[in-house]
Amino acid sequence: MAESAKKGVLLPVILDRKYARSNENCDVESLDISNHAIHESVRANNSGGYFASARTSDRNAFIDSALFAGADSLGVLMASLLSSLVAGALGGAFGFEAWMFVQIPIWWLLGISQQLYPGWGLSPTAEFKKVAHVTAAVYGTTFLYSFFGAAADTISSGFAVLCIGFVLCTALVYSLRTALSSRLDSKGHGGHATVIYGASETGRRVARSIASDVRSGLHPVAFLDDDPGKWGQTIDGIPVLGDTNIVVPEATAAIIALPRSSTDNLRALLSGPLSYYHHVTVIPEHHEISARKIQSLDGGSYFGIDIRKNPVHPDHQGSKRAFDITVMLLLSPLWLVASLLLGVLGFAESRELPVRSFEYLTERRCSITMHKFRLSMHTQSLLKRFGLEQLIFLPSAVNLLNGSISIIGSTKWQHATPAATTRGGSSGRVIDEPPVAFARPGLIGLTAITQIFPSIRTEEEQVEFYARNWSISLDILMLGRSFLRLLTP
Repeated sequence: MAESAKKGVLLPVILDRKYARSNENCDVESLDISNHAIHESVRANNSGGYFASARTSDRNAFIDSALFAGADSLGVLMASLLSSLVAGALGGAFGFEAWMFVQIPIWWLLGISQQLYPGWGLSPTAEFKKVAHVTAAVYGTTFLYSFFGAAADTISSGFAVLCIGFVLCTALVYSLRTALSSRLDSKGHGGHATVIYGASETGRRVARSIASDVRSGLHPVAFLDDDPGKWGQTIDGIPVLGDTNIVVPEATAAIIALPRSSTDNLRALLSGPLSYYHHVTVIPEHHEISARKIQSLDGGSYFGIDIRKNPVHPDHQGSKRAFDITVMLLLSPLWLVASLLLGVLGFAESRELPVRSFEYLTERRCSITMHKFRLSMHTQSLLKRFGLEQLIFLPSAVNLLNGSISIIGSTKWQHATPAATTRGGSSGRVIDEPPVAFARPGLIGLTAITQIFPSIRTEEEQVEFYARNWSISLDILMLGRSFLRLLTP
């Protein structure tokens, strides 16, 4: 057997798949490699691809699933109680009826089928879609149970209450799940301790992305890399323990961030060290490709990645237009009241027409007339103090009717200072925008994307992400985040 070790370096002996530590001139203790880790590494490398971990069950996954199931149950009960209050206000029956408790076991069963337990690794939009789908199925079942079952007389307010309950249940369950995941992440609990194979730029980017995503359920504990020059280093607080033949016993998940690794090398890792972990994720070579949806494609005799682009630009999709009009109609009472109050206030302050107009030139070189209230700096500062500064642009909501703007989109036009209004009602100034965006002007900006996906920070990244990944679910989440920001300035 050829055993070799150098100072500060731990080398695997490939001939007999064992590790050796020399007692002379070998400072491997600085690499935090314990005898237990070496023993487990030997077992994994000799496993031949079979599951090699000494752990027979994933206790953390069971605890996390129970916690999220409890949060879902609380959200379902709260939504049921609130919808019952609405029914009572409408003259119907009030109380915790039998149908409320039927919803919880149905929710659990459907949640398991949708892989919501524990649900780590889901993106915010994917989790919201799954929650909405389960809620729709639960309330559809409730509808049938209430009107055709023994509890038919318990819901006198009918379908309207069920619709209200559906909206409340979706919002409450999703909010509670998000709050719980944030709490677990802040405490370092929940999810999986994770080792990242590869300490290059790809691995570092993966570690930073995981750190900014509370729903990933992954907690990086170590890097492993075949470059001896990186051993013993600390990258973003994560140590580089050694080469890729080593396993980390405390980790239950592994991420392979070796995009240019050969097939033979990846096959050797899968049949050796990677057999130790419950969950293994491979970052593909083309990991920087952005798409609306990416999923694996198992063809039996081959394996691939299915990349689905947005076939139609989101600005041209009828569903987005319908969503904008629906939201505008639902919020029209609030919009009209706020516009009336601010219009009267603006007229009282300036004794002029309370609305100012100016032309905005979009990235498609289309000229759009925008509007804002003519308010004093004192009033604008007061609105800003309460997080309501966006209200001064309410007159531009009329542009939603002709489709020239959207509820959510680029807000560069809001930051421009309009020139004096001409007799024709439009400004003599045109505000140009470089052709870098693909989203229409909007009343609400794209900054909510950063709150939902913290790894997306710059304005250019927000615009590109929104254009490539637009969906109604994303618009709903961004709209909800914006309202929460108004309520909690």
